[in-house]
Amino acid sequence: MLAALGFAVEMERELIRQRTKSAMERWRREVDEATADKIAEMYRAGNGIRAISSALGISTYLVRRTLAERGLIRPPEGTCPRCFSRMRLVDSAVRGERVVKRYYCPHCGNEVEV
Repeated sequence: MLAALGFAVEMERELIRQRTKSAMERWRREVDEATADKIAEMYRAGNGIRAISSALGISTYLVRRTLAERGLIRPPEGTCPRCFSRMRLVDSAVRGERVVKRYYCPHCGNEVEV
């Protein structure tokens, strides 16, 4: 019984990863270098993420992703750098003199160790 449940969970995780990969490929096609430059320029000029997305006709996700890749914004700890959703703390461990936290994003399947 538990093996079947574990298999279902693993399949769901794989489906989420496939959706994420296809979204990343779509993002790479939709946001070319000129658009990315325009997004960065508008953000530096003081426009907000929603204003930029409506002006350029793209999603707020694509704007955030572009700004994060350009180093203009950084999501706070506990926020997924891939989809900007709130991540779940999965594990916390002490390694040497440092505390290492491992987060999992239920939205896109991304795992991050901080």
